[in-house]
Amino acid sequence: MQRIFVFLLATFAVSQVIALAIGAVFVAQQLTILENPEDPGNALTLMAYVLFSALAILLILKYYAGRLLFLAIELLLIFFSTQIVAAIFLPVPVAAALALAVAALRFAFPGLRQYAILYSTSVAGALLGASLGIVPAVAFAILLAAYDFAAVFYTKHMIALAEGLGQRGVAFSIQITASKSSSSATKINAKTSKKAKISSSKRRIESIELGTGDLVIPAMLMVSSLKLSLLHSFAGLAGALAGLMTLLWVMERRRGYFPALPPIVLGSFVGLALATLYLFATQAT
Repeated sequence: MQRIFVFLLATFAVSQVIALAIGAVFVAQQLTILENPEDPGNALTLMAYVLFSALAILLILKYYAGRLLFLAIELLLIFFSTQIVAAIFLPVPVAAALALAVAALRFAFPGLRQYAILYSTSVAGALLGASLGIVPAVAFAILLAAYDFAAVFYTKHMIALAEGLGQRGVAFSIQITASKSSSSATKINAKTSKKAKISSSKRRIESIELGTGDLVIPAMLMVSSLKLSLLHSFAGLAGALAGLMTLLWVMERRRGYFPALPPIVLGSFVGLALATLYLFATQAT
């Protein structure tokens, strides 16, 4: 497997472990953004928010050519995610000051944006997981996986979102890029474009991008399943990694846009099911 894929898997795993650590604190503190975490209707409510947000962003991309608004949204996300965690351990004014400092650092040093968004998505997944029981969490994950599949392969508006945000340099995804320099890269260029300038030092850039939702949803499932057992959480993470590895195996053979949530969510479900069967079998004996 290519190094870029290994690095992506490691980044994914790190984000999930961070989410689990933060989520454990949220669960212990009974922190929730929903009135009744066990209500299955929460899945439909959250899905409605997702659809509304996607429509709003598409409209903004169509009529707004700048990037200042998106930068402001990104900084607000970093601010609130930092404040939520800091407020558990620090007085609210101190937590707010710390969050403001972190957002200011991101603004001053653009190179930090990938790390900042990775942390913010981990917090978002942890907060969702702490706010949802396992049934609504599973239902929401199924709805989002189906939506992701349709949005990439049928309506294709997810591709439009990714390209539009990418053109504005907005960090609402984790992008990993690696460069390769080889004679094989020159041969590929020669075959794909007769007009391309060919030289022995030609460099081909390989990149892969994972949307924030692809990190948030498995984190949500992992933290929500923490209420069942720690085994469920780690089994869900192992399954999600297996699903992502399967997707990367496909991507090695076919280039293009692929929905990451369906294999990640399916893998998580398999992991959760195996953990449930194992605990049932051990308790029965």
